[in-house]
Amino acid sequence: RPAMSRHLRILRTAGLVAAGTRLGIALAPVVGALDLSEVVLTGPRHLIDGDLAEAALRTLRLRTLPQFHDHVEVRQSSLGADIVLRGAAAGVVSARLGVS
Repeated sequence: RPAMSRHLRILRTAGLVAAGTRLGIALAPVVGALDLSEVVLTGPRHLIDGDLAEAALRTLRLRTLPQFHDHVEVRQSSLGADIVLRGAAAGVVSARLGVS
């Protein structure tokens, strides 16, 4: 059982690193074009913090010019994991009821 648990941790880490790398690849042109200094991620903290965010930051730094974008930070949103859902709900309420 310990070997299986270790194997699952390795697979989880590899998946998060792969996802972070892909995220960094997708975000690099946006960060470069808009000269962003910060990328804020939202979602479950146990998935976002750590391997995924580190891989995204590493990939961003590899794919943007360091003299312009070495200051980029990738961090977890302080507004909670469900902020996107709350924003979408506010948009629906605003559109349907005219309330803002």
